[in-house]
Amino acid sequence: MRQKDQTPRDNQLRSALENMRYKACTPENISFLRSLISSNLPGRSSVCDEEFRNVSIITARNLHKDEINRLGALRFAQETGQTLVDFYSEDSCNVNSKDTESKHTTRLREITGEVQSSLWSQPPSCNNKNIAGKLSLCIGLPVMIRNNYATELCMTRGQEGFVFGWQSKVGKQGQTVLDTLFIKLKKPPSIVKFNGLPENVIPIYSTSNNIIAQLPDDRKVLISRTQLEVLVNFAMTDFASQGKTRPENVADLNNLQTHQAYYTALSRSSTAKGTLILQGFDSKKITGGCSGALRQEFRELEILDEITTLRYNGKLSVNVHGDIRNILIKTFRKSKGEQYVPKLVHSAIRWSKRDPLNESEIIDIKSINLDKFNKKRKFVDDTSNSTFSAKKSSKAEIEDKKPALKKLCSTQMPVQNGNHYINPQGFIWSNNSCAYDATFTVFFNLWCSNKDLWTDELQAIGNPFILDLVNGFIDIDHNLKSFEIVRDDLRRKLEIFFPDNLQFGHFAALDDLFEVMVGTDAPVRSTSYACNNNHIRRLNNLSNYLVLAGTVQYLSTSSWALMTNEASNYICHRCGYEVFIKREFLVLPSVLAFDFCGHKINIDHEIQIPYNGMLHKFRLAGIIYFGQAHFCAQIILPDGQIWYHDGITTGRNMIYQGSMTNNPPDLSTCNNKVAVLAFYVMK
Repeated sequence: MRQKDQTPRDNQLRSALENMRYKACTPENISFLRSLISSNLPGRSSVCDEEFRNVSIITARNLHKDEINRLGALRFAQETGQTLVDFYSEDSCNVNSKDTESKHTTRLREITGEVQSSLWSQPPSCNNKNIAGKLSLCIGLPVMIRNNYATELCMTRGQEGFVFGWQSKVGKQGQTVLDTLFIKLKKPPSIVKFNGLPENVIPIYSTSNNIIAQLPDDRKVLISRTQLEVLVNFAMTDFASQGKTRPENVADLNNLQTHQAYYTALSRSSTAKGTLILQGFDSKKITGGCSGALRQEFRELEILDEITTLRYNGKLSVNVHGDIRNILIKTFRKSKGEQYVPKLVHSAIRWSKRDPLNESEIIDIKSINLDKFNKKRKFVDDTSNSTFSAKKSSKAEIEDKKPALKKLCSTQMPVQNGNHYINPQGFIWSNNSCAYDATFTVFFNLWCSNKDLWTDELQAIGNPFILDLVNGFIDIDHNLKSFEIVRDDLRRKLEIFFPDNLQFGHFAALDDLFEVMVGTDAPVRSTSYACNNNHIRRLNNLSNYLVLAGTVQYLSTSSWALMTNEASNYICHRCGYEVFIKREFLVLPSVLAFDFCGHKINIDHEIQIPYNGMLHKFRLAGIIYFGQAHFCAQIILPDGQIWYHDGITTGRNMIYQGSMTNNPPDLSTCNNKVAVLAFYVMK
């Protein structure tokens, strides 16, 4: 609804429209609407009033619209002392395209004079594209543009205006043909200025279209028509009125068929004072309640609206999930209770035990047999270049085909057949997601560098959260899900398992997140006390690839990686020698995250990890920074390119920062934020 005033009558109009949506108008609403009918009685509005004189009337049928436009043009010309000038179309039987041809249409070999006269005398509604054979115009006449000529210049379908002038020429049959029509726009969204023309005056040119026109003998003929796509605008259909806000809104409701059409016509009004109904209407069309299917649709939309509101405010339960609406609604109702009704639901569609909300059937999309949709289509098999058509099969043949289909559905989507990204991509911030944005952006661009390799390597880490993330990357790559849906789905799953540290919508500590994402299902590192005599006392085994700096100050990440022994204040109780802390890898990692724990450490492009007496090279893949209560990241591609990502300022895109191979920048700080974590991967 578009009403802005707060008068008592405007409140009555709003109430009537709100009830009309659900076909539930009350006697008070009907009485108010009848008071809007045009009348010559004192105190009532009339179609003869000056403010309604040239307002376009909303009506039901194109045929009625054409007649109102014809009579309106004659009246306007008479009242302004002008003569209407007729401009004719150029019609041809030379139609090149077969797009509009059907078995019910006829092609003409030639357009005779009699046929041409018939085509010109017909109203626009006698052809399928409502393009006039004859336009009768004069200066100042209201018109409506019927084609999207240039949306950036407000020359769009449905834009209203007035005839400002024209240029004409002589057609092939000696008729007057419009070459250019100049229209002064009525309340355009923005000011338009063409050189040599006044403000908001635009030129409209003719276009050629294939149309199906109906002749007086009921034949439908296919012709090509060249004409300006404008119509006189003393009337429009309820369909054409959609999207408009009208200070003066005149509507003829008598022939409108449904309560939705009534609502469309009357809801164009911006005020009750400017609303006028031409004649009586059938009150049964807006009372008695809407159909069960429509009521069900409204109810489900109210639930989806409530889910959206709760999700936006960060109050949606983690138990609410689903990829399709029916699953989403089912989990929401299970979470809230079957009788839960959002507060703002209209009384006409509220549900209760007496009038319950029936849940729609949940269809497993993955189990749909796509062969059913191809039975009537012929298709070419790329592997054999043969043409097949669907044929009837015996029951045995169908049974034989089912396992093959099941196998096909369960086969994993090929990773390398996805998108190719020219520039690195990242996640867009929402609901305090910066820690997740920075982390997942580093992982995603690592995965993109070699999708097959890193799908295997990341899945080998073994925890369910990194598995979900990789599967999400594959969905993103095949345009099945957006970046943010993948992130938020994983955030909700993390909240279920770690409600204290990784709650959805709350700030997350980076070490908590990385400890989960690079956690393994088996020990991968060990920490123990040892002395020079190799007296060892095991402390613990660690099941993740996150290395914490602790209280030790390291000069650089390369020296940190090589330092396997760390001094301590303990003495061996067996031999009396000093004890040091010994750290070693039980398996060779594919990824490794170094958490600086507040220390400032120089970040090297390459490091070496000792394992089984050998040094293994790792390259820098990403750095995460923190400052002003916000995380951002820099990713480093295999060729050394450095790209900056911030989910708030850069969004999906990234900013190029330089290269590691040519005067690399200082990586310890970035945009007034300090590095808090470096992420390395196996070379």
